Amino acid sequence: MLEYLIFLWNWERFFCLFLAPPAWGKTQLIKTFWQTTPVNIVYVSPLRALANEFYGCLKESFPQRQKDLFLIHSQKESIEFAEKLKERKAKGGNFFLIGTPETLSEKFFEEVERKSEKILVIMDEYHLWFEWGDSFRPLLWENFFRICNLENVSFLGLSATLSEKQQQWTLEACQLNFDSVSLINGGNYILKYPPSFLYSFYFIPSPSFFLKTLLLQSKGVLVFLPFRQQVLQWHRWALKNGLCSLYCLGGETTRFQEELAALQKQTENPLVIHCIFSTIALGHGVNLPEIEKVIIFFKEKNPSFWIQMVGRGGRRGAPYQAFVYNSFLPVSSRFKTLKKVLSLFLQFFLLQSLRICKCFLLRDLFYKKASIKKQGP
Repeated sequence: MLEYLIFLWNWERFFCLFLAPPAWGKTQLIKTFWQTTPVNIVYVSPLRALANEFYGCLKESFPQRQKDLFLIHSQKESIEFAEKLKERKAKGGNFFLIGTPETLSEKFFEEVERKSEKILVIMDEYHLWFEWGDSFRPLLWENFFRICNLENVSFLGLSATLSEKQQQWTLEACQLNFDSVSLINGGNYILKYPPSFLYSFYFIPSPSFFLKTLLLQSKGVLVFLPFRQQVLQWHRWALKNGLCSLYCLGGETTRFQEELAALQKQTENPLVIHCIFSTIALGHGVNLPEIEKVIIFFKEKNPSFWIQMVGRGGRRGAPYQAFVYNSFLPVSSRFKTLKKVLSLFLQFFLLQSLRICKCFLLRDLFYKKASIKKQGP
């Protein structure tokens, strides 16, 4: 892929969609390309937390080139950067600019075009342009079409889950604007590291009790919940039961990353974290410690989000398990775990039976003590 990307860069303007599974190494590809090729890059992420994390990753990888790395937080900063493009070009060196669609102003693109600076724009998590741009973030599409109309800008879109209809629309929409339009499918709607076992909550009579039992016996568990209030309730329950727990809500990913980094500095073993509770906020891109169990505690109807959430497990190739209500993996992947599911159900049944027996014993003991007190000496 790197050789092909270098080949495309020699074209005047190119448009390329690259599809690859979660944890494929798309971030490493971008870093290697910038390191080996004299190219100016504008990296655009619809997620602020992902942009911040990628900026930190680049600073660690290229400590000697930190003067060429820029993280912009507002449209004003993007305009100030564009106004200094000519000065930077005279000094030499290639820049790497990171931001979100909201931080790239219209004047920024006007300055880029006016100063004839050849730039590669990378749009990460490109499928979110369709998921969010068609609803509550129209600025995603506005900036997309601005980029397509610039004379000296090439485009690279990255995604792990892009439907055939979305692929076709994108390629047809951009054919007239670019010298070369291509699609590289390195794996779409698949997992590089699928779960070693996939369990269904439909086999379990009391999912909430089962989840509590699982959390008390495990470490490195990531639980996705549908509502913010549920995330907070489960987080409080985990702390009350002595578990090391973190939580993440939409718009609070940066706070979560800071807490996670502080916690990981206290120990060399990242599995000191027993559980992490989150809405879909942690479903995309954010680096997490090694996850042994991924739990989607609701029926996720969007296959794109489902793949992304399950893909949080086994990021470094370690085996992990997934507990879900529904699945978008091939049928064979679900049926080969049936024996394991039945075994787990039997274990759960025995645990619940022991719990009931314990309740009866405690009740009998209580009544016995009460009877003795009532009779007196």
